[in-house]
Amino acid sequence: MKKPLLLFFLCFATLGYGQTQITLLDGDTGLPVSDAFIKLKSEQWAYEISDHNGQFYIQNASPSVIWISHINYAPIIDTLLFRKEKTYYLSQITKPLENVVVTAQYEPQSAENSVHKVISISKTEILNRGATSLDEILNTKLNLRLQNDPSTGTTGLNMQGISGENIKILIDGVPLAGRVGNQIDLSHVDITQIEKIEIVEGPMAVSYGSNAMGGVINIITKKTIENDWSLSLSLNEETIGNNYGIEEGIHNQFISGGWRISDKWFTQASFSHKHFGGYKDAPEKRSYSWDPKKQWIGSYLLKFNPGKFKSFYKFDVLDERIMSPGNQTGIINPIAIDEEYRTSRIIHQIQTSYPLSSKSRLNNLFAFTDYQRTKSQFITQIATGDQQQSLQEGSQDTTFINSLNFRGNYTNLVGSGNWSYELGYDFNLESGQGGRIQGTDVKHLNDFGAFSTAEIKLSRLTIRPGVRIAHNSKYDAPIVPSLNIKWEPKESIRIRAGYGRGFRAPSLKELYFEFIDSSHRIYGNENLLPEDGTHIDVGISFSKKIGNLDFDFFFNDLKNQINFGQSPEDPTI
Repeated sequence: MKKPLLLFFLCFATLGYGQTQITLLDGDTGLPVSDAFIKLKSEQWAYEISDHNGQFYIQNASPSVIWISHINYAPIIDTLLFRKEKTYYLSQITKPLENVVVTAQYEPQSAENSVHKVISISKTEILNRGATSLDEILNTKLNLRLQNDPSTGTTGLNMQGISGENIKILIDGVPLAGRVGNQIDLSHVDITQIEKIEIVEGPMAVSYGSNAMGGVINIITKKTIENDWSLSLSLNEETIGNNYGIEEGIHNQFISGGWRISDKWFTQASFSHKHFGGYKDAPEKRSYSWDPKKQWIGSYLLKFNPGKFKSFYKFDVLDERIMSPGNQTGIINPIAIDEEYRTSRIIHQIQTSYPLSSKSRLNNLFAFTDYQRTKSQFITQIATGDQQQSLQEGSQDTTFINSLNFRGNYTNLVGSGNWSYELGYDFNLESGQGGRIQGTDVKHLNDFGAFSTAEIKLSRLTIRPGVRIAHNSKYDAPIVPSLNIKWEPKESIRIRAGYGRGFRAPSLKELYFEFIDSSHRIYGNENLLPEDGTHIDVGISFSKKIGNLDFDFFFNDLKNQINFGQSPEDPTI
């Protein structure tokens, strides 16, 4: 009977030690430490992230070396032996925290270690500045200039001398659709839901395709909470000059709630309402220098993380109304021409991430955007306030823009991580129809791309080449190359240099736009050529305990730039 018992004991031992549970706790408070990065070295390399309980599991554990790192705690290096459970207590650090970035990275890493120059804006900085809109935050950053249009109530931006369609703005990696005057309206982003903002300067056309010649701004929203549930309420009230009232001044309300249903499921919802009462230079006039605007923004998130597989579904909705009263005309029966602009946008997105091995990961994204903008013009009787719709040409129109986005990438770390590569694809399908698009049929513009990048680390030198091959449904897209280099001659000095080409096909509006009223005749041009550009940049960064000092130099050569022009055959166009 001894041999069967011994055999049973050995089998039990093998099963019992097939999985090791590691728990990370704060050394001062004893609370779990989530989102810590763990690197294991045994026969092969393995990587893990601690969950909200501060835990992670190692399958088929064997003696190995473990590295534990977290931006708020001192790192730990230990030899992990055969154990069913192991707890580590982490010590908090008070030194300045590194900015961990994810945009255009193979894995989360410090912005200082990124081969690209990445500017990171945390939610703490947003709160400390008391900002109530995205443009208030971006306006504080170098190489970014903002342009405000009081007539449309929109805010656009310029990055390193390039603006409009050549800057790609993402929310959680999804391109924003629906540009007004070739600019994405920054006020359409709910700042209360932002976890962080990452700005990558310079051409990113290899990784993100068209519209990324000037750079990428990725807005990352909140997707987790510290406790099992949370509820947040906020209220913002401001005067505009000396004006304040129910319909005057600024009134913003926000509510958000999250619930951790289980270790695998998490859900969150938010809603905000913004009211801007407008601003007048002359109080006796009906018209405004800055038109009144109301916004309703909502979002819903459902996250499912069963182990290493991570996924979430997110729904965002925007409804905006801009009122533009006109000045009084006439004496006996005075009237005014008033206009109203309504914008609605709905975004559905699903994202998944799965590690195929300890060194490789597959990420996929699917998103659908439904954008609609309506202009309505009314004739208002000043004496009675009665309104009727104007029948003048161009006084009423609605434009619809729909877009489908598919994106996926595979990343792999080779050996000890000194060499890694990325393979990816993206499909962007856009369609449009409406009063400001020529004809009555639906216009289509599709873009398909495949890209690859590699990153080679040689001591203090990092080299990252890349190439993109694309197909556009209307234009022949060229092969787009890029090369980025980072060199650290000393620990306190970082030198970055980059070269990249960019390609941008004209948008649906630039090709098929049509706007006619009493004082305007604006048409798109189906014969437009795609924009083609070259970008070169060099940057030097000096880091000391007292702060950082940066010098940046960039050169842009943009050909076939698309802009407004007057017809040589008809000066009224």
